[in-house]
Amino acid sequence: MEVFGVRSFPSPVTGTLPQKRRHALGIIAAAALAVLALVAALGCSELAEQAVEPTGTPEFIGVVPYEELFRNVEKYVGKEVAYRGRIAQVIDKGRDRYQLRVYVTQKDYGLWDDDVFLEYQGPPRVLENDIIEFKAVVKGLISYRTVLGDQRTIPHLKATSLAVKSSQNP
Repeated sequence: MEVFGVRSFPSPVTGTLPQKRRHALGIIAAAALAVLALVAALGCSELAEQAVEPTGTPEFIGVVPYEELFRNVEKYVGKEVAYRGRIAQVIDKGRDRYQLRVYVTQKDYGLWDDDVFLEYQGPPRVLENDIIEFKAVVKGLISYRTVLGDQRTIPHLKATSLAVKSSQNP
């Protein structure tokens, strides 16, 4: 039996893999399951949307404070808002389609807070930690289950324009 390039043979006495090898395979299997769970959770497979599809050209509102947007999202559904933010997470959906989690409130010491879920169709390709400016139509709220099993709800936006301003990637 070969796992990740390491060949293992059953013990002639017990017919099973030695204890250390079984332990290593268990760790590898657990790590693989954890990665799959992370991808599934962050891929927002359990998304629950509260949104109304906009019709026509959306009314441009400009920058809306995060707390105002989150508390009164119904007031902004179908309207276009603008933000500057730092990308916290990128999910590449293929064919230049992305799902982004973007922090839109800059704090002291270069820290960012208050994330939104942003649907985006590129180019340009974006990376985690990129600083972007974007306009987006408010779709409502979106809920997803985190890796630790908690449910989070954040504003759901669909980008109408996006520009990469700088990169904070190491």
